[in-house]
Amino acid sequence: MDGFKLYVSNTSTIQHDSYLCYEDGPGLPNITQTIPCYELGKYVIYYDDKGSTESNGRVDGPVVELCYVAINDNIAYDGHVGQVPSGSTDDGLANDGIETTCVKTTGPNVRFHVDLKEKSIVTGMYIILADGTTTDGYHTVYASNTSNTWTSGTVLYNGTHLPTDIYFDAVFRFLTYVPPVHSPVTELELCEIGIIGCPPSHYGPLCKTTCPKNCNGPCDLESGICILGCMNGWTDVKCDKECNNGLYGKDCLEECSANCWNTTCNHVTGKCIGGCKDGWRGFNCSQSMLFLFSKKQSI
Repeated sequence: MDGFKLYVSNTSTIQHDSYLCYEDGPGLPNITQTIPCYELGKYVIYYDDKGSTESNGRVDGPVVELCYVAINDNIAYDGHVGQVPSGSTDDGLANDGIETTCVKTTGPNVRFHVDLKEKSIVTGMYIILADGTTTDGYHTVYASNTSNTWTSGTVLYNGTHLPTDIYFDAVFRFLTYVPPVHSPVTELELCEIGIIGCPPSHYGPLCKTTCPKNCNGPCDLESGICILGCMNGWTDVKCDKECNNGLYGKDCLEECSANCWNTTCNHVTGKCIGGCKDGWRGFNCSQSMLFLFSKKQSI
């Protein structure tokens, strides 16, 4: 594997317009690798033409033993997964990209959680259950923004069968899957869960365009508009405009103190710029020096 290359191509062969995602070397690579590559294409091509020269002068071609390749377009792989009740296997096997590694739990009120760590825009998901897992009854998928309020969250899916792919448009942090049967012997064996979308910091068809830095959360996957509003002190659809003079804070709705010099303040915090008018002091010039003097005199 020394010196291999990874291409994305629209044909099954490497052409002049094929995209080189990665080139390894020098030296032997790690046995397991995660390689980011944000490019559209039909084929992923592993290419290695580097052999070795032996001590007897014999030249050998490259030797490749490739055991597994996973191509991910989901944001669950970086999330935290958990099952209730806890099982005997590592929960992370359910989002490792390998459909043959599964997690199993048994008991009443069985459910499976995924924490995306931040609010994210999600356009769909897929769930792969192991053969033999109970499927009769209503499968329910919830979205919520806190880990303990999933039952009052948004129902993304509820049905008597569980399709492999489920599509929707939602913004959330926590996803909860509840199987259809609830008894002491309910068994859930889940092999893979994928959550499709962009991480909260990016948007665009390849998720490689950075959201505006002053967004208060994720931005629209197509336009980049800040869908949850702006951070304090910023406004407009992409949160790239400071509050007008005399205003600050959330949605620029707070007015600078009338005691600020020239009535101007920091557009984020409200701290007076240039100090206070005569007779006033403090962070936003709200403390009367006359009051402080009178109070000191009375002591």
